[in-house]
This record gives sequence, structure tokens and C-alpha cells, in this order.
Amino acid sequence: MQTIGYARPSLHAADLKEQVAALTRAGCCDVVVDHGRGRHPRDLKKRVALLNRLQPDDTLVVSRLECIAVSGKDLLTTLSLLIERKIHLQILHDNLHGARDGFKETLSAITTAFAILSTAVASEDGDVRIAGRSAILRPEDWERIQADAKVMSAAAVARQHNVSRSTLYNYLKRMEKQSEHAG
Repeated sequence: MQTIGYARPSLHAADLKEQVAALTRAGCCDVVVDHGRGRHPRDLKKRVALLNRLQPDDTLVVSRLECIAVSGKDLLTTLSLLIERKIHLQILHDNLHGARDGFKETLSAITTAFAILSTAVASEDGDVRIAGRSAILRPEDWERIQADAKVMSAAAVARQHNVSRSTLYNYLKRMEKQSEHAG
């Protein structure tokens, strides 16, 4: 039985030096540091090698649960693999130790990690940002767009505001629903 730590950059985890120090303090005989970032599990090459190396009754230790996955789906797949192979998981941040802790705390950690993974995206330069783009058309643009729509075609209004027609139509539907609910 081995206790092996795994560290990698994460939106909410401490920097790598702090993660490695915490994993060492937790008694890990080896700490694998993965610098891989990306949106696909294959981008975490050292994690893949580590998971292949772990044996039943070994313990994998991470500082935060989301460190072992790149997406919500990958998190569920990885947790299933660990359970199937009888590998214990210890999460330092939430002080969880596999099945020995309460269901509520474990579910809370999984839910938090899933939410973080579904919104965090690594950019090409390695920086982590929140997924999705900021709104192009804001609620404060509503009056101007309504006025433009009275004298211009939808295509012209979309060009005027530098958006596609489908973005404009979606915005109009959303704003009409908001005004219905408000009124």
C-alpha cells in the first residue's frame, strides 16, 4: 500500500509549491506534479500514468477534488475508476478520506468540484478563466436596440451592434421575457 500525492494547477487550489508541501505533510511517499492543462483528460499525461500505476488499497491524495479532473464528466469517470480499482482517495482541502467520512460532506465536495470544473477553462497561454463569454448585448442596450429596430432591418441592427442576427434574436426574446415578468 502506497500513499501518493497528485498536484496540478487549479483555479481554486493553492499554487503548486503549496500543494506539494501539503501533500508531503500528509505523508505521501511520492508526489506527482502535472503541469498539464487543457480540456481533455489526455492533456494530463502524468495523471494518466499515475492512475495506471496505482494498485488496489493504494491511496491517492489531492489538495482539492477538482485537481484530478479537467471536466465534470472526467471527474465522474475518474472517481468511478478509483472505486472500481479499489483505490482510496484522500482530499486534503475538505479533509475527506474516501468512504470513511459522511455522505453529506463527500457529496458536497463532489458538487463543488463539479461546479468549478464546469466553469473553469484553461486558455491557450495556460491561464485559467471562467468559461463562456461576457454578454455582448447588455440590458442597458435595450432602449437603443428597440429604437434601432423600428427604423432598421434585423440584419442592419445586428451589424450596428456588431453581433449576429441569432444573437440579436436571442437577446430580444430574453429582454421581452424579462419585461413580461417585470410588468
